[in-house]
Amino acid sequence: AFWKSPFPKNVLLLKILFFFQCGLLLGSIALPKPPQSPLLEKVKKEEKKIPVWIEGRIISSEITVDGSKAVAETLAYYDSEKKIFDNIRIIAYLPIEPPEPLSTFKGCFFLSLPKTKTNPGQFDYRKSLTQKGIYLSGELKDKALYTTLNENLLSKFLNKYRNYLRSQIIEKCGRERGIVLALLLGERGILDEADEFSLIRSGLFHLIALSGLHIGIIILILYFVLNSFKINPFLTDGIVLAFLPIYMLIVKDQPSIIRAAVMALVFITARIAARQSGSFISLIISFAFLLCFNPLQIYDAGFQLTFLATLGIISLYNSRLSIFKESTLGDYIFKLFWIGLSAQIFTFPVLIYSFQRVSPLSFFATPLASLFLFPLLAFGVIFILGGSLIPFFNSFLLVVVKYMAKCFLLVPLYFSKLSFSSLFFPKPHYLYAIIFSLCLILIVFFKDKKKQYLSASILIIFAFSSYFFPDPFNRINKDFLITLDVGQGNSALLHSRGRNYLIDCADTSYHSVPTSRSIIEPFLSSLKIKKLDGIFISHWDKDHCGSLKEIVRDIKTDFVAFAKCPSPPSDIIDFLSKRNVRFMSLNRGDNLDIGGVHISIIHPECNFDNSLSENDLSLVFSIALDKKTIIATGDIEKLGEKEIVESETLLNSADILLVPHHGAKNSLYAPFIQKVSPKIALFSAGRNNRFNHPNPAVLDYYKSINSKIFRTDKDGAVLIVFDKDAIKTFKYSDFPWDDLLFE
Repeated sequence: AFWKSPFPKNVLLLKILFFFQCGLLLGSIALPKPPQSPLLEKVKKEEKKIPVWIEGRIISSEITVDGSKAVAETLAYYDSEKKIFDNIRIIAYLPIEPPEPLSTFKGCFFLSLPKTKTNPGQFDYRKSLTQKGIYLSGELKDKALYTTLNENLLSKFLNKYRNYLRSQIIEKCGRERGIVLALLLGERGILDEADEFSLIRSGLFHLIALSGLHIGIIILILYFVLNSFKINPFLTDGIVLAFLPIYMLIVKDQPSIIRAAVMALVFITARIAARQSGSFISLIISFAFLLCFNPLQIYDAGFQLTFLATLGIISLYNSRLSIFKESTLGDYIFKLFWIGLSAQIFTFPVLIYSFQRVSPLSFFATPLASLFLFPLLAFGVIFILGGSLIPFFNSFLLVVVKYMAKCFLLVPLYFSKLSFSSLFFPKPHYLYAIIFSLCLILIVFFKDKKKQYLSASILIIFAFSSYFFPDPFNRINKDFLITLDVGQGNSALLHSRGRNYLIDCADTSYHSVPTSRSIIEPFLSSLKIKKLDGIFISHWDKDHCGSLKEIVRDIKTDFVAFAKCPSPPSDIIDFLSKRNVRFMSLNRGDNLDIGGVHISIIHPECNFDNSLSENDLSLVFSIALDKKTIIATGDIEKLGEKEIVESETLLNSADILLVPHHGAKNSLYAPFIQKVSPKIALFSAGRNNRFNHPNPAVLDYYKSINSKIFRTDKDGAVLIVFDKDAIKTFKYSDFPWDDLLFE
């Protein structure tokens, strides 16, 4: 043995604590302090993106739909004519092919702070980047404003070879080029949106992140090939050890592939050193080793999932049931499913708290998809390691890879259509996570089968309880309206007497995580909401209804209401019918009484000679909540507002107005606003949006009639609480008010 343990045998918990503390201690010493950067201070002072000429070095890069994305480190920037030396990392978006890592450059970037958390439950992107040492976001508007100054020879060679591999895949893999690039090189920038959707809903999205599964499959393939030639075991281990760093240099340096490679290197080293029970110790050493470089990554969900999944497989593998005869086909298949189930059990709490969902069938779907992933990676690795350079043979390899990719995609396509492929979870109380973790520890450490089964039974009971009773200690007893910051779109939640109504559900994403997944559903999960009593859609633009299907798929919804004209898209009606969701088309004069809330439809008046635009046919309605009145207006503009005023429709003053069309100048019709005369005007608009919403003239007008103004681009999500006769307002930009609603 290469190392003698200071611990008594079988004291695994002490070993875990020891290495964990060592990793955190060493990591805290090496942890870099926030940079004293004049460039960072300069950007902080500005509200908008500012153009800055910078010189820097590319750390890593990858292809995207619009060009590339890179992590860069500045060396200096220019303030007027003055060159100021500076060192800070930025995440950069460029309209060019991925620049070579380690190359130096000069370019003009529009810099800003990364987007921070502005809604309850939302992922904090700025905090995540800060933990990785990245403090700024930059956008290159024109490729003419970027010049490469110097290139590292090794990096230049690797980048040219990577570009060659990428061009071959894009040219010869057709529609499957996105998934092949993701599976072989770790580049997900041009992944087809339909494929991405099915992978997410089926719970198989983790398969396209180069991770432990890929490294494990590649190592198995290498061992199989090398053992077929009866090569000495020590030499075989040495070849595999040498291969992993080479593979890491060629593919994109994702954190997941680095974690997996480190774990594999430690596992193989332990195997060479003939360590007994090396799996646990190797996992712990890998865990501590990575923490030494950055202990903050312990907060990263990907880091947690990697180690918990591996720990689950190691811990539960020998506890599997003996259903089939050893070494039979049935036994091998059952082992695959058991491995998937073990990983899913241990990662269950992280999936719920970080992603608000679990995929109950992923333990079954993962082994099925892996049947195609094995040959895909086998031929793909040959392609990467030189097969791409052999004429005709490279085409043959990519034909096989493309076919396997097509078969691989059939699995998520099928599972994504099943009802329980993805289960939305309201965020449970943290007590559930503690009990769940204790049950897992008892299952692992108990040797008595009866005690293991008892712990497993308690675990299952609390897992179900966390869904049906997410927070048994706190309740929401207040009525409120929340306008979310969804960017250049609209989405608001009305909560009254225990019922929840969504007013619009925008999707403002662009080749990124859908707004439903990034903002709306995490928000609903944070409020422990797993059912919507209704959704009101103002009109059929994506920035008002784009998340409708996704939300209805994930969350039980009683009804969807919309304007009678224009007619809703046929696919929406078909979708709602298949989901058995009641839908209502509303017209001027209609009234709804639902759960103590009275809703009056103000607009539109649908008739055959109606020539208004789709915006001007937005659903406009008033909500009477006790003695408070809210008016929602969608994207109605001047002509629609004028038609309402001239129709002599009863239009009373309102306490709260969801301002028309995000505050556009052509939505300001003074007679309409004067009639409504809102005490509070809520503007839903995207930060630094290209439409200049809300328009300064519109803001000035609302100020002139003494309306209190709130705007999501400045204030983040806005909470309005109806407290007896009083109306209380809170901005998320002032402080996170997540817990104010619970008693």
